[in-house]
Formats: sequence, C-alpha cells, structure tokens
Amino acid sequence: LSGANTDWIGAVKALEEKTALKGKRVLVVGAGGSARAVCAGLIERGAAVHVANRTEEKARRLAEATGCSSGGLDSVRDVSADILVNTTSVGMKPEVESMPVPADILGRFSLVMDIVYAPVETMLLKRAAEAGCETVNGLRMLLLQAVAQFEMWTGRDAPLAVMEKVLETSLKKKYQ
Repeated sequence: LSGANTDWIGAVKALEEKTALKGKRVLVVGAGGSARAVCAGLIERGAAVHVANRTEEKARRLAEATGCSSGGLDSVRDVSADILVNTTSVGMKPEVESMPVPADILGRFSLVMDIVYAPVETMLLKRAAEAGCETVNGLRMLLLQAVAQFEMWTGRDAPLAVMEKVLETSLKKKYQ
C-alpha cells in the first residue's frame, strides 16, 4: 500500500503564488489533519511555524511532530509572524460571522490564508483585506491539491483552467 497527501501541496502552492515562504514566519491556527499537512509543507519550504489551537495540548503535540513552536489560542496576540493560516472550520457555513482570531491583530500580517472555501470569502478574509492584508481563499488550496492529485494519478499535466472553471461552477450551484 502507498498513500499521498496533497493538502500540503495545495496550501503551499497557493501561498507561493503570493510570496516566497523561505524565511517567513507563519502562524497556523488549528491542530487537526489539515494543520499537520500545512505545517509540514511550510517547514519543508523553509518557513518558521507557530501553531496555535484552542486545545493547547493538541498544538504542542503537532509542534513536536513537525518541529515548530506552539501555544493556545491566547498566544496569537504574542506571536510575531508574516503570514496567518487558518486551518480550522471556524467561519464555515453556517457560522459565517465567526473568526478564529481577533480582528484587531490582522493588520500585523502581510498575508492571510483561510482554508475554508464555503463561503469563498470568509469573515477572516474580509477583515484581513480591510486591514490591508493580501488574502488567499480555501478554494485556491482545494484547486491546487486537486491538480496535484490529477498529476499523481495520471502522470499528465492537469488541465488547470478547465478544473478551475468546473470548481467555480459547481460551488456556485451548491452554495448559492
């Protein structure tokens, strides 16, 4: 048996469309499976990562497994980082008004990514843009991990434009 994870590829490539990751400081909010993949990808690309989670013990275990620092959600105010990545479900439908971090800290980040893709523009991304941050939505990560899957399975280049159009069309139908 063999397995592969493309979450990290989708997240890293989506971020790299906006900035180089080597030497960047990244605050990852959440400590689940997606957070683990994102942390591993960021570290592989040379970023310094701090994991913050409401359950501090889960953050600590993830940090130990991936080689980064950690803390509880209360630590986000004290973390100095260039990039913020939300890997939690906070902000997903039906709780679209919720955010995983306080809005008043968003201006400290140059780039904010939310892996939530429904809605495409979460409250976190809305507030981050208002604070002057560049943003990356979860739809971009979803698309780029699907591209990686297609290429792994077929050995051919993925039809990116076609996949992007199909994804946007299907999400409009499903979430409008």
